[in-house]
Formats: sequence, C-alpha cells, structure tokens
Amino acid sequence: MLHPFPMLFDLPDHETLYRALLDRDTAYDGHVYAGVIPTGVFCRPSCPAPKPTLAHVRFHDSAAACLRAGLRPCLRCRPLDPVGQREPLVSALLRQLEDDPCRTWTNDDVAALGYEPSVVRRTFQRQLGIGFIEMARLRKVAG
Repeated sequence: MLHPFPMLFDLPDHETLYRALLDRDTAYDGHVYAGVIPTGVFCRPSCPAPKPTLAHVRFHDSAAACLRAGLRPCLRCRPLDPVGQREPLVSALLRQLEDDPCRTWTNDDVAALGYEPSVVRRTFQRQLGIGFIEMARLRKVAG
C-alpha cells in the first residue's frame, strides 16, 4: 500500500479523508483527525464510533489543531494516546496467553483477574478485531 501522505504536510482532499474515516483506515491514524462538529469530539480515522455525515466533519492535521478548534478527544479511540499503543488490560492478558497458551479460558477466569469480561471482550474486539476468549480458544487449538 502506498503511504497516504507522500509529501510532508500534504493532506488529501476532504472526500478522500472522509472515505478513510468511513473505512476506518488505520494508515491515516496520527496524520489526520476528524472533528465531529455537532458533538464537539475529535477522533482517529480508525475510530469504531458511528460515523458522522460528511457535512458534520472537519479534518485537522494534528490533535493540537483539534484542541485549538474547541474539540475534546474521543473516549473510544483516545486520539491523544500514541498511535498503536495497547490498552494495559490487553497487554496484561496477552502476556497471560503467552505464559499458558494451552489454558482453557472462561469469563470467570477473566473476572478472577479483576477484569470485567464484557469490557475485556469489547476492548480486544476494538484493538485486535477478536475477543479475548475467542483468541484464547484459537490459540489453544493452534497448539
């Protein structure tokens, strides 16, 4: 895939950026931010939140520009966090899988570690595209 920004500070046109937002294109994360005017929130293009209409979105080249425009960061995609940073619970549970890949995990096991199973499932789904229990099952089957 070609990098979406071949030249420094050269943002694509509004329609291209909107298409990236609709497609949740991670290649644009850290390079452009979508400001949703009616809600006053700004997001990464890959944010899983429902997408605004074209007329309700403004694109900015930095989080600072969004903040200057009076927008606040999205609580779902956390655009102020470094791109690619994993949430601590994801990192902790991935370490658990590495330590014991043959373990059969249940929601009770997740709760015993102090995590809410539904939060773990949603967080894994958002960050990795698969729930923790499903990932653990697939790893166990794979061997």
